[in-house]
Amino acid sequence: RIDMATPVKKSPRKEFQIEKPAIGKGSYGKVYKATWTRHNTEKSVAVKIFPLDVSHSRSAFEAESRMSVLLNGNPFCVTIHKAYISNNKGYIVMDLFSGDLMDIQDSLEYNESKSCKLFYKICNAVRLLHAKRVVHLDIKPDNILVDDDGEPFLADFGSSNVIPLGGRYTKPVGTDEFAAPEVLSGEAYSPFPADLWSLGVLLYTMLTGKYPRIKKGEYRTNSKLSDECNSVLSSLLQPNPKLRIDIRRLLKHEWFDINGCVPPIDLNDMPKALKPSRKSPKSPRALLARLKGPSKTAVQPPTED
Repeated sequence: RIDMATPVKKSPRKEFQIEKPAIGKGSYGKVYKATWTRHNTEKSVAVKIFPLDVSHSRSAFEAESRMSVLLNGNPFCVTIHKAYISNNKGYIVMDLFSGDLMDIQDSLEYNESKSCKLFYKICNAVRLLHAKRVVHLDIKPDNILVDDDGEPFLADFGSSNVIPLGGRYTKPVGTDEFAAPEVLSGEAYSPFPADLWSLGVLLYTMLTGKYPRIKKGEYRTNSKLSDECNSVLSSLLQPNPKLRIDIRRLLKHEWFDINGCVPPIDLNDMPKALKPSRKSPKSPRALLARLKGPSKTAVQPPTED
């Protein structure tokens, strides 16, 4: 767990031996494998490095730093161990994974049972986020990391935010292929239903290796998928966000029962840090105060209705 109340160390390089070349690259920075030496023990980790002189990269680092505190203990999300700032770069230290959802795509195509079980865990990750009024806003296969046992973990919270009741966004966020129609419309939208649309595109790509067919604003069912699966996809890929299924109702769909998915986590059994709250969490000020100058967010902050 990251204690954001304490000053960050000036140089992470004394504690972490970063290996090159990078093992991953995104729009916000690069990811490296590293060896973390702590209490005379060594652990392999991943280190994401953000150039803080780039506004959108800086905003992503701020978002991931906040989420690392807020989502600590979420069993379906990647664990972030530390956050550093050094030489105008932000460092996020997290668990190292063997790959992402794209690496196991071939084993998922038209395998409803296996895809359903993986998707169910991803949905539970989103459920715990939404319970804290957190939206991810960039759900896609690249951001679902997979461990050696094939277990999925939601990652990359650079676009995430805490949304107050009635909060709305007015600018596009995330990846176009997985973005909901309202996100790309240029009009104000509620970001929670947008996450559900992204889940729909994610599920379809898991099952078919292709993007869903949307004709005249409606999802065209796939004859190779079961009626129950097509029902899930239709409820997620509903163009009207007001009619789109929410995460709680989604997890109660019969498709999950048919495929033997266990009941979702009881919110009453969740760690205190993850229980639903209407309050926005405090920012990790001790860390973010080290950033020079006013923050320039890459995404317009939500506004109240």
